[in-house]
Amino acid sequence: MKRKLILLFALLTIFLNLHNIKRQVNIVLLQTAYLPFIYTRNLVILLQKTEQICSELSKENQLLRESLKAGGVDDLSSKPTSIKVLVGEIQSFSPLGIPEEVLIKVGDKLLQNPESYSVTDLKGNLIGQVKKQSGGVVLAITLYNSNFRAGVENKNPFYTGLLIGGKSPTVVYVPFDAEAKIGDTLFTSRLSSLLQPDIPVGTVSKTVKDSLNPIFIKLYLTPFFKPFTSRLVLLYGG
Repeated sequence: MKRKLILLFALLTIFLNLHNIKRQVNIVLLQTAYLPFIYTRNLVILLQKTEQICSELSKENQLLRESLKAGGVDDLSSKPTSIKVLVGEIQSFSPLGIPEEVLIKVGDKLLQNPESYSVTDLKGNLIGQVKKQSGGVVLAITLYNSNFRAGVENKNPFYTGLLIGGKSPTVVYVPFDAEAKIGDTLFTSRLSSLLQPDIPVGTVSKTVKDSLNPIFIKLYLTPFFKPFTSRLVLLYGG
């Protein structure tokens, strides 16, 4: 009987002090080989996930290559010779809050036709368009500038519109029967000569009826470009 009472009392004591016991056990484990074991396990899991992602990307790239080859594009390494790609470094944003202009250092590279150059971040997302060059520095307006314009399109379902820059960029002249929806990814249009085509611009965050043009709808855009995340940019043109 006494043994049962002692055992019951011990179990009750453990139950009431379970939190403190767990904390003490955790401290002991962290001071032993348990912590390196956890690090090693997490590293192995991370490597397995990375390997899986690489495998999936490899399969997607292979499918893309096969699709392009089926469409008549055999040499994937060839690029249009008329398109030039330059790397530039942002010298300043203006204004500092939501930048409407950026000064980009390009060194001794001379742009033959500055306004034909699109500007993207290193991920390929649209920043804006070059307006002029002065020495080794070019001035570009961003898609947060009210003077910025660019033709844009959604791939599937296909529809087009005109991107108007500003603190809250919008897309107008989208046909009222277009199957536009929140989350659609917009790219610079292949039908427009304003910028280089197929540059990722952003996603649709809102769709409304255009009160001024009843045959169109208006889209609100969330740009992919996030200012102040990198100083290096790419310039496409020629």
